[in-house]
Amino acid sequence: MHLRSVIVLAVLALIISSIMSVVLPANAQVTKGPRAETITYVGVTTTDKGIKGVETGEFDAFMWEVLPDDLEKAGADISKLRLIPALRFFDVLDINAYSDPNEMGVCGLATRPRDGVVVFNPFAIREIRFQLNNLMNRKYISNELLKGGEPAYTYVSVSHPAWRYIKDVADMLGLREEGNELLALQRIRAAMLNASACAQKFGYSITTEKDPVSGREVWTLKRPDGSKEPIKIVLLIRIEDERKLIGDYLAGQLEKAGFLVERKYIERAQFRPLVRSAEPRNLDWHIYTHGDTMIRSVWVHEEVGTPLSSRPYQLLEVYGSILLNTLRLSVTTCRKGWSR
Repeated sequence: MHLRSVIVLAVLALIISSIMSVVLPANAQVTKGPRAETITYVGVTTTDKGIKGVETGEFDAFMWEVLPDDLEKAGADISKLRLIPALRFFDVLDINAYSDPNEMGVCGLATRPRDGVVVFNPFAIREIRFQLNNLMNRKYISNELLKGGEPAYTYVSVSHPAWRYIKDVADMLGLREEGNELLALQRIRAAMLNASACAQKFGYSITTEKDPVSGREVWTLKRPDGSKEPIKIVLLIRIEDERKLIGDYLAGQLEKAGFLVERKYIERAQFRPLVRSAEPRNLDWHIYTHGDTMIRSVWVHEEVGTPLSSRPYQLLEVYGSILLNTLRLSVTTCRKGWSR
């Protein structure tokens, strides 16, 4: 059958991202036909409608994330669908790296505008931020926690033509999908001791003491006036999806590194007031389990040598973020006669 001159695509209504996955049928022709004269988008309100619409022939493709559970819930006949993996979602750790813009800040010390109290922010120390790459086992997150997806270091995915350059830099930095927990713990400890030596110039020090609540040895900040408090990391964890699993895993890893961790479970409605609209200098949060659906990067043509888009990709930290995982290999289902 030749390609129809009109292609009907179903998309999930309310949210349409610029990177979409497709669902195609099993007997879809792989040979390319003539160009389509018209592409019609039809909004659907549930994943079930999109999947069944492709299966029955109402739609040529469903352009949205579809997981195995979605196929089972829809009662889809897999034999009639052609499933094509497509990277779509990213899991990211947003990091609040604020410290005072002076010599004290170099040591990781930060003065909260809210009350004028000086606290210590571990993630103001570059080495500690970097060691999150070793503390987190991306392969474990993908394979065991999420049962799917690919470990990632950057928004440039393995399918991007620039990936080979990113891979070279990641290898040079010694990054591994499984991380290196022992190395991370050693280097975080060394970085904390260095920060303490730095802070002592201003009358502060950082040591480990037994926390009366948890009973664990935790890093503690001592101030010039004799007051002291455990260095607590506030972790904002989204609860709607896989980010809760990632947040709980991260909290456990940070506790291994000697930090007191406060897990704050939040929903989407709380994101803006607690993160985007909040004053970061108050350090009401240190890490937020962020999710992203956009893949935007600069691709420099090898011969021309000019960027083809306006937003550069960055390795490891994107606006203070660390990328963990490219998630949910969305499926493509196409009907017979529809070719990519």
